[in-house]
Amino acid sequence: MRLHVQGHNIPLSDALHEYAARRISFAFDRISHRVRDVVVRLTNVNGPRGGEDKLCRIHVHLTSGGSLVLEDRDASAYSAIDRSIGRIKRLVKNELRRKRDRPRRARRRQ
Repeated sequence: MRLHVQGHNIPLSDALHEYAARRISFAFDRISHRVRDVVVRLTNVNGPRGGEDKLCRIHVHLTSGGSLVLEDRDASAYSAIDRSIGRIKRLVKNELRRKRDRPRRARRRQ
């Protein structure tokens, strides 16, 4: 599994990069052989105006050829990372379960 963490209009410190990498590797630890790439992009949407302006977009490419994209906003980059990683983990697991169950259902109907 390859991981890319990018910052856009937000200072991407070593601590923030390491935090995102650690959370991703922990979330996909058991299914890392099924995930090819993970791209985490952090963006400051509103700039200096304040508010819920940190956007975390996660793009996951699966080894089976599919891909999933999710984004979440929060006031803090760390909490945006936490929320979006929790959601993308569930989406990836559901997608892998669907792909695993499709051939079984097709065989039963014949």
